[in-house]
Amino acid sequence: MRSVPASCGRNGSSTPASSDATETTAYVGRAVVALAQDPDILQRTGQALFVADLALDYGFTDQDGTQPATFIT
Repeated sequence: MRSVPASCGRNGSSTPASSDATETTAYVGRAVVALAQDPDILQRTGQALFVADLALDYGFTDQDGTQPATFIT
């Protein structure tokens, strides 16, 4: 396993990942709250869920009012 310096971006490049493409912890927290309040939560068991998909389903946004897309590498 190679070591990636802290000054590098997520992919090991010298350019840090753009903060425009990421989500805040508040966005993830809003997904947790939405799931906790869903009376039909059992319909989602056994699945890998993406915050971006949950935001579309439940209608919540990140702190800046956006709904960042799913980030998959």
